[in-house]
Amino acid sequence: MSKRRQRILDAAEELLKHYGPLKTTIADIARHAKVGVGTVYLEFSSKDAILEILSGSRHGTILEMMEAALDNTDKMPAERLGDFFKARTLGFLEHASQGLHGAELVHCACPGVADAHSAFLKREEALLVEFLSLYSASGDFAPLDPHATTRALLRAYATFSPPWVFKCDRQSVEADLETLHGILTRGLLARSKSA
Repeated sequence: MSKRRQRILDAAEELLKHYGPLKTTIADIARHAKVGVGTVYLEFSSKDAILEILSGSRHGTILEMMEAALDNTDKMPAERLGDFFKARTLGFLEHASQGLHGAELVHCACPGVADAHSAFLKREEALLVEFLSLYSASGDFAPLDPHATTRALLRAYATFSPPWVFKCDRQSVEADLETLHGILTRGLLARSKSA
């Protein structure tokens, strides 16, 4: 990535976290990056293109944390599943705490952010289907339909996702997340494992 492109992204990120996507313009970004408006358009087709890159980066960081949780073979599959959802929730909360409008860089109606979030949801679903398939086949989880179970789990954990998770204090979110995970995993475990 060119230094100029990175400078524009850095300027945009700073402004977006402080003023939000709706109040930040390409002209503001250009001024903050100390380049001309035309220069911004040489690098990016629109403000939404900038938003998609910045939001995609945030979502990518959260996905890496979620993948690391599932890949941690030092823990049992049910614990790893809990860590997956905890990483997801805490990742969103962390990004939301970055600036007055930090939450809008991971969830808002702007097309660039919405596109990045949509890509995140598809990857999240694929990760869960793969994980549940593997551990249902190995006998760690009771026999299940990985696709249906993934849909149900994602719906069950929906309140720990944007925008709802941003309306609660972190301590109660973590406690409720732990409680929900305990309830759900007991139903997923194979009988011999849960006894």
